[in-house]
Amino acid sequence: MSSDNFCHLGEQLLSFVGCDSLSNRQSALTWLVGVSGGKAILIVMRKMLVPVLVIIGLSFFVFEAHAEIYRYRGEGGEIVVSSEPIKGLKLIEVSGKRKRPAKRVSTKATKTGVAHKRSESQYDAYIGRASKAYDIPVAFIKAVIKIESNFNPMAVSSVGAQGLMQLMPATAASMGVQNAFDPLQNIMGGTKYLRRLADRYDGDINLVLSAYHAGPGNVDKYGGIPFEKTQQYVKNVYRHYLRFREQEDARHANDKTP
Repeated sequence: MSSDNFCHLGEQLLSFVGCDSLSNRQSALTWLVGVSGGKAILIVMRKMLVPVLVIIGLSFFVFEAHAEIYRYRGEGGEIVVSSEPIKGLKLIEVSGKRKRPAKRVSTKATKTGVAHKRSESQYDAYIGRASKAYDIPVAFIKAVIKIESNFNPMAVSSVGAQGLMQLMPATAASMGVQNAFDPLQNIMGGTKYLRRLADRYDGDINLVLSAYHAGPGNVDKYGGIPFEKTQQYVKNVYRHYLRFREQEDARHANDKTP
């Protein structure tokens, strides 16, 4: 324990029990009896004024800025100050603020604050519909959704992209999407945008994904994948695309089995 921490605590406790500081005009005498493993006993005597004051720090010797401090009177008239409640002593006063437990934040929290149970297959019907409408493989659409929102229809990015396929408001509007948080509208709009990019870049999967992530302007400006982050994005989507395609092939094979 540093001397600065000890002095700060000493001044805090002395002020709490009626002394202004370690060197106030009432000539408080202070001894640190012992410190071991975060435990301490601090004895303070205000000369010729009050009986010996015993302050026991227990295991919370270094009080946090917002911890509660309990002030008790013992059987012999001594005053005991602790960071925790003590049974059997008369409580005089409580100061400080109660420490609140840290809030538990669900990793599945949505925009509305309601946990959303996600499944990689729950939107297959909508994805299949979009695939047929815009001639984009089902596995490819699912891979984009997986990386963009992890199948959370209420997802909102730090830059304002919304929904399953993380459509920016301007992009969503241009694709005819009125409600980006509606799964069907979002998937149809996002797949329509993928179709437009596929036509623009002759089906080059690297350029299509790069443009979806970083914007066509950056792809055209740099003549390819523009940023390192975008390069990682392309790799991640492609990895899941292969995984979903294998699942799809296996499902089709099982369907053909007599």
